Amino acid sequence: MKILSSARRGPVRRVVAGALGALLLTSTLAACGGADDDQKTASGQDKVDFGVFPVFVSLPVWVAQEQGFFDKHDLAVSLKTITTGPAMISALASGSLDSMVIGVTSVETARASGMPLKMVGVTLPTSIYHVFGSNDVIKDCAYVGQPYPEPLKCVKGKKIGIIGGLGTESHTVGLSLLNEVGLEEKDVTFVPIGGGEGGGQALKEGQIDIQLAEDTAAAFTVGLGAGERLTDIQSQGVFSSWVGGAAWGMDPEIKKNPEKFQRISDALAEAVAWIVDPANEAAAAKTFKKYAPGVSEETIVTVLENTRDSWGSEASCDQVMSVVDWLVDNGTVDGGKADKSCDDLITESARITK
Repeated sequence: MKILSSARRGPVRRVVAGALGALLLTSTLAACGGADDDQKTASGQDKVDFGVFPVFVSLPVWVAQEQGFFDKHDLAVSLKTITTGPAMISALASGSLDSMVIGVTSVETARASGMPLKMVGVTLPTSIYHVFGSNDVIKDCAYVGQPYPEPLKCVKGKKIGIIGGLGTESHTVGLSLLNEVGLEEKDVTFVPIGGGEGGGQALKEGQIDIQLAEDTAAAFTVGLGAGERLTDIQSQGVFSSWVGGAAWGMDPEIKKNPEKFQRISDALAEAVAWIVDPANEAAAAKTFKKYAPGVSEETIVTVLENTRDSWGSEASCDQVMSVVDWLVDNGTVDGGKADKSCDDLITESARITK
């Protein structure tokens, strides 16, 4: 099973917008403070506090640390593991972090609240989402195997597992998929599930019928035999033109030392090139396990095999703006406050083609 891709976006009719904007506006407008870019080690390396999540999207940062790519670019990096997007962005805005890896959705929501975040480098120029059905759903769905989005009709009346609950990005993704086939929230039941391996277990035990899964959860579901992909939402539809992961910094801090952030981008690009080389799979799995010890080795191997072609250090403006347009379409971001061009979001180091 291949878990990848890229293409067009579709309109969204109805969605629940989260409270992230308000949270960020009240708790993080110390944006101009930033970390002290003049801090260096005794050997002259720039100190960098880098925020990561304990999940696979952080792999390029982990690899850059373990394989010495940061050190090669005169960066003394300290990794700070943070578990939620709002906490990650707040830490960057307060100056506790110099950079972080996170998706465009969280950043654009924060920027609409007045936070001057800028993309430093791309790490994952695809969506991370997949939609799985239980074995019973796949067996009984008359639309399985038909062109997208027909198989999504089979979610009607079903329990859909979403990461984190109502109002989260996972919930918004689910609403977007319903819209693709003319369904509404009242036609399904959304069930909060944990990320990672928890969703596959919930699918196997019948707690949910449909699983919205990111790559780690998708790999575990496949390995568990709990279900199959209902349809491909990465190469078709709303999420096919996307940037799922990138490194970011605060614009005032980037302007103080653009060369340092260029070196961060270069180190991550080297890490991505290392990850996609099959010869490095065993070493990549070891690094993954070190930083995400709760994920089984079998799941890690499956994730690495199925996402090898998903990693990349380049993307297009269309991919970036597809995410922004989606946030505006579903009401998460006010169109009057949204970025109008990818130039508003990126730095020269970000490797974005126009």
